[in-house]
Amino acid sequence: MNITNRDYSELKSNVIKWSLAAMIVLLALAGTKKAYGVTDGQYELDFNLPKGFDFEIRDREDTSHVELGKTFGFMDRHYEVEYRYADLDIDKEHRLTLTTPIWSTDSFLTGKLQTHASLEYRSFEDNLFDTSWRPGLKVRWDKPVMEGPTGSVDFFWSVQPRLAFLDNNEELYTSRDVVGFRFTSDADFYIEPFVERTHLDDYDKTINVFGVNFEIDV
Repeated sequence: MNITNRDYSELKSNVIKWSLAAMIVLLALAGTKKAYGVTDGQYELDFNLPKGFDFEIRDREDTSHVELGKTFGFMDRHYEVEYRYADLDIDKEHRLTLTTPIWSTDSFLTGKLQTHASLEYRSFEDNLFDTSWRPGLKVRWDKPVMEGPTGSVDFFWSVQPRLAFLDNNEELYTSRDVVGFRFTSDADFYIEPFVERTHLDDYDKTINVFGVNFEIDV
C-alpha cells in the first residue's frame, strides 16, 4: 500500500497493533518444563561491506561480541563463513560458523519464507563451558505491512533450533525465537526492533531479550 505524509498516523497505529500481536506470539512460546525468566536488553550494529564481507557488533547486558563474516559461492550454492569473538563475562568464546540457504519462497501466506542451515564450532578460553559442535536450522518469515515514499515496514518471525554435541558426549538442545519489525529505508539503512525468547538447557531456562538491530549497507 502506497502512503503519503498524512498517512503516517495510520502507520503508527498499525505498528502498535503488530507489536501487540508480536507480544502475544512471544507469550505463546513461553511453555517450558521448568521455565524461569531472565530479561536482558540488546543492541546490534551490522555493516554489510563490499565484496561479501560483513562486520557485526553486539552488546547484551554483561556480554558482548564482535563478528567478521564472508559470503562466497561454491558449486552453485551460497555460503557464509563467520568468526566470532565473545566476552561472556565469565569466559571468552571463539566461534566459527558455516551457514547456507536451503529453501525460500515469496508466496508463503503473502510473505517471504527463508530457511538456512548452519554448523558452529565453539571453544572457550577458560574451559568453563564445553567445546562443542552445534548444527542448527533458522526459519524466518517476513510479511510486508506498509510501503512508504522512502521505505517500508515488514513484520518478521524467526525460529532457530540448535543441537549441541558436547565434549562429554552429551547433547544439548536450545532454541532462539524472535518476533519484531524491519524498517527499511531507501538509503540502505535498516532498523529491527525485536523481542526474543532464548531457551537454554533443553528448555529448563529461558532468557527474554528486548532489543534493536541496526544494519547498514556500506
